[in-house]
Amino acid sequence: MELLGYDTILDHLKTLPANTGGFQYKELLSQQVPDGWQYLGTLLDEKIRPAIEVYKHFTHYALGFYPFNGCDIYEDEEGRVLLSYIEFGGHAPFRTSYIATKASPFIIEPVAFSLQVHEKDNDAFMDFMMKYGITKDSLEEDLLRYKNITHITDELTGEEVTVLRKHRGITSTEWMYTIIATRSDAHAISSWFQ
Repeated sequence: MELLGYDTILDHLKTLPANTGGFQYKELLSQQVPDGWQYLGTLLDEKIRPAIEVYKHFTHYALGFYPFNGCDIYEDEEGRVLLSYIEFGGHAPFRTSYIATKASPFIIEPVAFSLQVHEKDNDAFMDFMMKYGITKDSLEEDLLRYKNITHITDELTGEEVTVLRKHRGITSTEWMYTIIATRSDAHAISSWFQ
């Protein structure tokens, strides 16, 4: 079987028997993948740098947002498809796995990604982003709107590009941006600046 990804998982789930829907997960005290689980693929999109923004968490599987944008896909001993990752928060790392069925509430678009722009390229970046409707004024509005939001619950259409965060990178010569866009726009923006 070909490995699954963000672009093929829904088609795979449609081939499986009907199960209960909704948002279901289980936590394992260990970080290790249990014996008996079969690796099916990953939701990680290697064309973009995943962001840690959360969208409608605990109600939907937003594949382009944390934690799903970094999950590996497994099948467990019971034949269930699991979206699994290691959670590093709290007292000790542990494995969290979300049970995915064809009735699960998936959100495919948009995606959140991070972009590193060197100071010398920042004006060129802003000029490039005008193609997506981002001006200095709209950037400031978006940054203010999402300033204190850690879990996005507003409806995101996926049609427009939004800059959620802008901060200095590890060095003072780079800016880090967190952007929400369609996956195709995220690929185009990332490839232009990486």
